[in-house]
Amino acid sequence: MIISIKQNNKWDSVEKPKMSVVTSVYNRRDVIMRAMMSIEKQTLRDIEYVIVNNGSKIDIDDVIEDYLNKATIPVLYIKKSYGGVHEGRNCGISHTRGEYIAILDSDDEYIPEALEIFYNTWQSIPSPIRNKCREVLAFCKNQNEERLGQPFPQDINNWSEDEQRKYFHNNKIEYVGVNRGDLLRENLFPEPEGVTYVPENIIWKKLQKLYKSYYINDCLRKYYIGSEDSLVKSFRSRKKPLQFCINGLWSSKYYIIHKSDYDFSLRESFLNIIKYCVYNHLIKLKKLELTYDWCGETLPFEARVVTKLLYIPSYFVALFYVDNYSD
Repeated sequence: MIISIKQNNKWDSVEKPKMSVVTSVYNRRDVIMRAMMSIEKQTLRDIEYVIVNNGSKIDIDDVIEDYLNKATIPVLYIKKSYGGVHEGRNCGISHTRGEYIAILDSDDEYIPEALEIFYNTWQSIPSPIRNKCREVLAFCKNQNEERLGQPFPQDINNWSEDEQRKYFHNNKIEYVGVNRGDLLRENLFPEPEGVTYVPENIIWKKLQKLYKSYYINDCLRKYYIGSEDSLVKSFRSRKKPLQFCINGLWSSKYYIIHKSDYDFSLRESFLNIIKYCVYNHLIKLKKLELTYDWCGETLPFEARVVTKLLYIPSYFVALFYVDNYSD
């Protein structure tokens, strides 16, 4: 639920900027200024910035409003109740007007030339190819100025989709991209009841089946590794809240039901069913009763058959992991 919307005196000066940037922030009072100032310093000036305070438990209004009043670019500040980062991003994306959309995490920053390089790259792609693309993808560097990952092969944009898929198989490198605004606004993240985290791949992999990516070797985002409240750190921690199981159950079930929207391999489809079975057992072992609408959605016939075959082995897997989740 949106609580308030504020805009600076630059917001009405533009109707359709070249680039929109969205940042959803939850707490992070000490680092949000870093992200905001990196947008203020962009060499591309035909941009807008949408900041969403996603139900922060601590007061960050003064930090954001101080930036809002001093910024020399159009800025919109939306304050809403908490709904997970996916809902914060949906809220921000829905209020953008730009031709292209960049999503910047609240503890990261862009180099000053980032949006200009992204925009110029988009314009350099021949129209027939550009219309088939959803994003331009570039590299990140860490806070020590070290590139994350090896450069793309120089001819990667001429590869077939199968060749690119094989190249990125099991690739865990953090990249940064700028997407077509129309595609993101038409493909918002689902907002299921009781789910606090929807994986980005719910949307990215869906669009990946329909559109191409265009790759460049520039390092355009500084990615801060190891911040105390980072999502990555919380996911890698050994002890996880039970909410993690609810989120995992929903996402695995969503992938199974909407399988036709994705280009999953047989292995990926099978792993989704295994995850669904294990999360189901974990929730039952923790004696948690779920009454959300999505719990009643029926799996496809073939998936139901496989879940029955996996019932006993997945139960023992759940027993092995059950102590890793706290009530």
